[in-house]
Amino acid sequence: MQWEKESSADLIRRAGRWLKHIHVADDTRVEPGPGKLDFLSGFKAMKEIGYEGYVVVECRSLSGAGDEVLPKCVSYLRDMQQRA
Repeated sequence: MQWEKESSADLIRRAGRWLKHIHVADDTRVEPGPGKLDFLSGFKAMKEIGYEGYVVVECRSLSGAGDEVLPKCVSYLRDMQQRA
């Protein structure tokens, strides 16, 4: 959704009840965290609409060794969810 004219958060709000799972990746299609995308606003929108479905990490590659970057990614996403 990063290429859409609307913000990802606005699109999440508009899709609302139709969302069943959400895929996340950073702007260079690596795991969320090391890039420039604003995941906090998306998690805030998910909270606003009462989203309780899955959030799936979908990336084409990793920014480093999996055993190093994946735990950081999980911590990052949990932090975004808690801060939302």
